[in-house]
Amino acid sequence: MQATERIAIRIDSAAKTRVGEISKKHKMSSSEFIKKAIDFYIRYIDLEESETITLTRDDFSRLRALLLADAEPNERLRNAAHAYRQIEQRQIDARVK
Repeated sequence: MQATERIAIRIDSAAKTRVGEISKKHKMSSSEFIKKAIDFYIRYIDLEESETITLTRDDFSRLRALLLADAEPNERLRNAAHAYRQIEQRQIDARVK
């Protein structure tokens, strides 16, 4: 078991009420909800910092044209996207526990 540390935070009453409502809805304590929210935000920031790329104007224009094209994904691409989402969800679930 990992050692834990206590942290004190101050939030306004509206935020505290909202945390209580959401944690109750998800059947967890407010502390557990806040820990999961912090973990989620840390992963988000980490991903944003590691996955950001800079495009030239030409590259951006080509990417935009591809994204706006009416092409439908084929069966293989849909299957690959589905498999990727499942893998990602399992990894997220494993990190949150």
